Amino acid sequence: MSKRNILLILFFGSLWGFSEVFLGKALYSSNIHYPGVILSILALGILGIAYALIQKAGAMALIAVVATIFRLVNAGPFFCHLLAIFSLGVGFDIVMKLIKERKFNWLSGALSAWLGYALFGFLITYVFRYHYWIAFGLPKVIKYIGIEGSLAALGSAITVMMGYRIGENFTRFFNSKPKSAYIGAIGFTLSFWILGAL
Repeated sequence: MSKRNILLILFFGSLWGFSEVFLGKALYSSNIHYPGVILSILALGILGIAYALIQKAGAMALIAVVATIFRLVNAGPFFCHLLAIFSLGVGFDIVMKLIKERKFNWLSGALSAWLGYALFGFLITYVFRYHYWIAFGLPKVIKYIGIEGSLAALGSAITVMMGYRIGENFTRFFNSKPKSAYIGAIGFTLSFWILGAL
């Protein structure tokens, strides 16, 4: 993998992790309904931007790994949240490899949300067997995918489409002014980690 792609993976993963820590804290403390859905919609929008710049198999999952590490380091070992982040990234990666047509980015966004929520629901219940999910079983998993997953899918259909368009502009910027783009990406990545540690 090229140095450019590694840097972008670190940047977008740190951006996603930063939003999970700081926006997530604000959303969960405000008692707003479905804060995880809002975070998922934003996260898939970020991945939409990233995908326009890095169309490599596994890259979006690696971005999710960086985001997961960022949240672990800066917000503690809340396993459910960490698994949800990783599942969303893997879901996006799978869908974007299956649906490559740009005109279907809205559909890719929706399907990524559903798949990410499905992966999380089944993994947390039947693989990791978290007691809160086991207690309610399959009905809870289906309700989770059907309600929260569908809300995330509706929002992500928009954010992924918009994110990809933003990413195309970033691609042109990288190509025309690579030095400035690299300096900016490094600077923002370091800033996210420094702010997260404060």
